[in-house]
Amino acid sequence: MADQFSMQLLSAHLWRWVLLLIPAIALAFWSYHGLLAPLSRPARASLWLLRGLAFLLVLFALWQPVVTVRSPASGKPTLAVLLDRSGSMTLPASSPKYGSNRGEEVAKAATELDQSLSDRYRLRWYGFRNDLEPAQPDSSPAGGTSIGQALEEVLTRSASDPVSGVVLVSDGVHTQGRDPLRVARVAPVPVFTIGVGPERSVSDLEIRRVQTNRRAFAGEPLPLRVVLSSSGLQGKSVLVEVRSGDRVEESRSVTIEGGQGLEQELSFDLEPHQPGLVLYDVTASVEGDSIPENNHRQFAVDVQDRKTQVLCVADAIDWDFGFLRRALEADTTLAYSFLVRTGSQGFRALPGSRLDALPTSPAQLSDFAAVLLVSTEAKWPGEFLNATARFVHQGGGLLLMGTAPQAGSSTELARILPADLLPATGRGSGNPVSMRLTAQGMRHPVTQLRDSPAENTQIFASLPPIWRTAGGLKPRGAGRSLLDFQTSGNETNSAFAVGFAERGKCAWLAGRGWWRWSLTAAGSGGNDRLYRDFVGGLVRWLAEPAVRDRFHVEPGKRVYASGESSQFAASLYDATFAPVEGAVVELQVFGAGDSLHTPLARIPLSAAGEPGSYEGEGPSLPPGAYRFEATARAAESNADLGTADGPFWIEPMGPEFARTGSDRDLLRQISSQSHGRSADLASISDLVQAIPTAIRQILRVREIELWNHWLLFALFVLVLSTEWFLRRRRGLA
Repeated sequence: MADQFSMQLLSAHLWRWVLLLIPAIALAFWSYHGLLAPLSRPARASLWLLRGLAFLLVLFALWQPVVTVRSPASGKPTLAVLLDRSGSMTLPASSPKYGSNRGEEVAKAATELDQSLSDRYRLRWYGFRNDLEPAQPDSSPAGGTSIGQALEEVLTRSASDPVSGVVLVSDGVHTQGRDPLRVARVAPVPVFTIGVGPERSVSDLEIRRVQTNRRAFAGEPLPLRVVLSSSGLQGKSVLVEVRSGDRVEESRSVTIEGGQGLEQELSFDLEPHQPGLVLYDVTASVEGDSIPENNHRQFAVDVQDRKTQVLCVADAIDWDFGFLRRALEADTTLAYSFLVRTGSQGFRALPGSRLDALPTSPAQLSDFAAVLLVSTEAKWPGEFLNATARFVHQGGGLLLMGTAPQAGSSTELARILPADLLPATGRGSGNPVSMRLTAQGMRHPVTQLRDSPAENTQIFASLPPIWRTAGGLKPRGAGRSLLDFQTSGNETNSAFAVGFAERGKCAWLAGRGWWRWSLTAAGSGGNDRLYRDFVGGLVRWLAEPAVRDRFHVEPGKRVYASGESSQFAASLYDATFAPVEGAVVELQVFGAGDSLHTPLARIPLSAAGEPGSYEGEGPSLPPGAYRFEATARAAESNADLGTADGPFWIEPMGPEFARTGSDRDLLRQISSQSHGRSADLASISDLVQAIPTAIRQILRVREIELWNHWLLFALFVLVLSTEWFLRRRRGLA
């Protein structure tokens, strides 16, 4: 291929210089046309052309011309080879002849690629898990799979020394990061994919989910639900054990029923005995299981001495209160007291309540962690509302369900609520309205009913509509909307808002008919577990102190899945419990054994959205037990502001082991979107033959700035010198 030339004019005032070209040529012509000298016609024309050419060279330089030269790169074309080193590489290979696991199958593919391509191409070898790294033959498979990020990063790294194509060797089980199809669609070079692992799921038993409460009480039952999923093991017996340390707390044998992917649920009642953070292991064993990695799950429970007390006050016994009470009483992790209105100002206690009258001072609420206020009308005793407001200021939690309570202008409660109640618009105010999960709701623990964001969003979108209280809510200050009403037009009305008030928490469910979330599910043949999980999680979040210590650090989870990055959140307050901003907060992660005193990771925590809040993200770690230690220091004086520590765990199970078959469809789409080819280990020779015609030819690009080049200056001097010489020869000045 011959060199290619192109020219660009960079001047921002191109047309201005083009217009000047006409008078410049006219001036050159006039300067010799009207000259009274004994010149022949050819001599006069030559001088005129030389003067015009000089003007033209000046204007040409002002246009700032740049010549681009594209020439074929010399030497061998370069190919980037990406080898999957994620945790799923420990799963079975597509055939025993390729090895015992997918990691060995990848190694075999790499050997064949090296033998087939190294003579004709320069090969750059990379491994990838959560991110891209240089290929290391002795690295152990671990972590998640981010195919999209690996493709994007290798293309970015190759910007200065471009590659002609990318060869991806993977099982296609993409578990995190950017969408690989989007990256492939805009990739400037073809991506060739080689799939490893069986396309169909192998015989496997998986502990799909483990559901329980995050908090329990010593000597009280702790309900546990274990969901099993299986394929190819129908009729076999499974032993499920729940352990705490070396002790077997519960065990049960169950026969696998149904076919591919059928879920079976087991229920256990554990009984923790000692207060503290307790780690439980759930294991399932069955003969013929091909993937033992997904038969082990872990969860941690905070065991406390006594139950946290919660007060629920209602101004009417209606459907919302009735279903709320039923859901609360089904939650054995908290102790509830109920007060209901009996007249204009009177309230009576339901059996088992710790109070027999409406409290009128914060001291009467000192035994409670949260107050639930079910309000159907605006009028409430002012002393009770003011006492509740001061209770929240001192660290309590408040849930308001329904309309905003008022007691003249003396109430302090309105000032601590996370939102304002919008006036009713009159349009469709009598019709129930569906709701949707907001961006804040996707991250908030109260509305994270499932680990999957997509599943979480679908859950709330499918719940029955409710009636709005007035026009809904508009969050204010630090208030955040977790659920919005799906209204027509561009207006945004919140249905559920949360916030903080000094040391306490507030939440507001602005609507009527929340009971429909429970009744409709039960009436359609399902159960009201979602409603109970939502209500129970909300109350437990409110009952949890917003400010425990002046410096408090919590991991996002006590038990992370294998391959998942660890998240940490911290809150920092001064001696008056005012939030401290701009501090230097750093967290170190330690492991067990030899790494007990050597930090495995140092994680800086940066300022989050709320004052005094900090957050940070650590790397994915191998399964095991870990401990974090955090320090906070003043930015200017370096004074010590506090320390915090605590345990967390990484369980063996992760998304890498949730899908046992390879995703060849994704690999085919990646190659198709990028104009590459797809193959497996058996057809790798066909892919090698297709590479020369599919790869992109790399061109070396050089740019020459003619306007700043010595050649243009030399030509200008030559033209003027020639004109001067001719003029002197003919006796002109």
